[in-house]
Amino acid sequence: MKNIKCGLILVCLVASLTGCATKPPDVIRIPYETIVIEKVKVPDELLQFCKEPDLGTIETTGDLERIAGEAVASLTACNVDKSKIRSWQEAE
Repeated sequence: MKNIKCGLILVCLVASLTGCATKPPDVIRIPYETIVIEKVKVPDELLQFCKEPDLGTIETTGDLERIAGEAVASLTACNVDKSKIRSWQEAE
């Protein structure tokens, strides 16, 4: 039984050492291409400032305050986006 264990250990040892005797594989060179990134020009109609919306009929002062606040906030956000697009285009 002891001889069998020693034999198995010897066979495993020899088998593991044969892996070290082989030549390592050559480095595989993978060709690559240069990537060119081009900016996309935003159409001019998207760069125009938004028009102020028509507030329509206002029946109470609460309506006036709510609608005017929403309209000004919407207009401001729209114009900020447009100026960001302009600065993005000019940074070429």
